[in-house]
Amino acid sequence: MPPLNKGTSTYHVIQGLYWRDSEGRLLAAEGSNSHTLYEMWPLLCAEIRSNKGLMDRVELPSGRHINTLRITAYIPALENIRLSFPPGRQHEELITRVAEIKGLDGLILGVLTSRPKSLAGDRFDTWAEHFILLETQFEPFAPLSLSSHPEHRKVSEQVAGLFEKKLKNASRDDQWKACGRPNFINRVYGYVQKSQPILLCLPAFPCKSPNPNKVGGTMPDLAEYIALDVLHDFVKDICKLYPPGATLWIISDGHVFSDCIGVDDSKVDAYDARLIEFYTEKHPAEEGTVSALQFKGLRDIFMSNSDSFDSFQKSWLTSAEVLHPVETARTDASELCRKLLLGVSQADRGFIRKCIEEQEPHALQLYRGQTRFMLEDLTMLPSVIRLSNKQKKKTAAMVAQEMISRNQAYSNLVELLLPNYVRLSIHAHDNAGPKFAVRLLPKSMVRPIESLEDRHEPISTCEFQIPTPWHNSIIKVEGDELMYLARAEVAKKAVEGPAFEGSWVDSPAGGFFGIKRQTMVLEEKASIVIATAPLPAMMAEFTATIRKDQLMVLVQGGMCP
Repeated sequence: MPPLNKGTSTYHVIQGLYWRDSEGRLLAAEGSNSHTLYEMWPLLCAEIRSNKGLMDRVELPSGRHINTLRITAYIPALENIRLSFPPGRQHEELITRVAEIKGLDGLILGVLTSRPKSLAGDRFDTWAEHFILLETQFEPFAPLSLSSHPEHRKVSEQVAGLFEKKLKNASRDDQWKACGRPNFINRVYGYVQKSQPILLCLPAFPCKSPNPNKVGGTMPDLAEYIALDVLHDFVKDICKLYPPGATLWIISDGHVFSDCIGVDDSKVDAYDARLIEFYTEKHPAEEGTVSALQFKGLRDIFMSNSDSFDSFQKSWLTSAEVLHPVETARTDASELCRKLLLGVSQADRGFIRKCIEEQEPHALQLYRGQTRFMLEDLTMLPSVIRLSNKQKKKTAAMVAQEMISRNQAYSNLVELLLPNYVRLSIHAHDNAGPKFAVRLLPKSMVRPIESLEDRHEPISTCEFQIPTPWHNSIIKVEGDELMYLARAEVAKKAVEGPAFEGSWVDSPAGGFFGIKRQTMVLEEKASIVIATAPLPAMMAEFTATIRKDQLMVLVQGGMCP
């Protein structure tokens, strides 16, 4: 678990999710502490089976039911969960319980939790445990082994090879070959072994940056649409070699962060709607095949299942705190989802702050980098632009800390709900797994730049961390084969000078900056030098310097009578 990821949310108290059969055989386990489940299972299973009649039963609107049981037997391996708590909670007595629900195939899905005693009995926490049971996409997949079918192994390896060739982004300390590739293959194998569509997920496409110096508008443009095409083509390539196909879920994180960065919830909704509209228009669903890309966000996660959401009461979250460092217009539904997110899976804010203050290396690096980024991203917000420089820095620091907290919460939630999925990320990772870094804009098509004058030279800092479509704009330069990804101000400044002309282009295929070079640019004012000589004639020399593809041209006049 990352050093900042300590807390007492539902995520942090989960020992693991598991599947078992009616006879008590453990079939699969997932979660940050799931390795302990295999160790403790004989004792735990005996406790569950011997106290089956003592289980509490919760009826659901659908007619299904959840059974819960407090575990009172002493099981030493349960103590390992304490390392997930902040130091102040690590020595409390633990209250352990299981909650189970029967699947459609007769197998039983369970969640095992151990919570500090002072926090036990909270009604929201009980709801959250049931929410995880109802919403997790956890499947009882078998791991890849020496006895695995050769054809299943071969297909899984081919998918990994396709990912490496088409989508993977390298890191400075890349662990793909050492351990990432086997982990990737193992995730894919679970689906292949059961002839199910391979499922992948990518938290991305939140909303456009609020800074007009970075982007051309508030709606998706050519940068996003290129990225969608890249993802779509990758999935379709999987389908060519694996008939059951694949689906990549884009998990929008717009409402996770929008209130931190000064973007109204309504703008996130509009961005999402246009993104989906563009994709479905260009890639209509094909009968008999699974969709290459699917989309969901916070409201889909928390509000789409009546079994879980209808049993929730808002009063359970009256004391929940969602920080809003900058001004935004927030909708009730999105604000409720943010509270649910933080309640289910947030890391402890106080612990994060303590790590920063004590200059824990990972925390300090993340905090400083995020603060610098947010200072730039927020600078044009109406509620920020009027602040003093000192106040702007303080606001950026508050937003940075909240962004770190929410990013960890969202990552934790995705881990709980989509544990079998192949997890992709737009951020730089070492590719050891469980997350694998992707490059949304291929090198053969788009080059990140910092200025148009230097556009033919790659930027070394972008080799491992690629700028995102939602923080930048696409620039097309007439006559150039590549397109360029840059802040909007790069294009705006270029057309203000003498070398380029152009403007923003609205296109059905996505907006971009269309730029072309001026046909002739005088680097300096042409100068005329008149030279006299003791001859009856005069020699006039006219010089002009013309910049065209770095060629210097000299024009000279002849003898004048």
